[in-house]
Amino acid sequence: MVKGATGKVIAKLKFAFWCHAFTSRYQVRVWDANIRHAFPNLPAAYSAALNRQAIYLDLDSLRKFRNRIAHHEPILAEPLPQRQQSIRTLIRWRCIEVSEWHATWEAVSQNMATKP
Repeated sequence: MVKGATGKVIAKLKFAFWCHAFTSRYQVRVWDANIRHAFPNLPAAYSAALNRQAIYLDLDSLRKFRNRIAHHEPILAEPLPQRQQSIRTLIRWRCIEVSEWHATWEAVSQNMATKP
């Protein structure tokens, strides 16, 4: 194997791969036993299935939004605050420290608050 190639495996996976990984097809085989390990800050009151579904819905919505941007389609009619909140929520569910770090540098929220 080429030196450093193993570190690129996750980075090379497409966004659609991650969305598909959170479909109900993998609920029993993957997520019932592992969702709390992968996302330790999920709402405790929800079942593994409800948490997986929430992650899937947010990821799929963000994937479609990202594709609109990639194809230079207009996004001003999109619910931008909700998209930003989805990103923050997903990061926080995965890691509180990364969420706090992200909050120190992301500028989207401030720019949306000052839009004309």
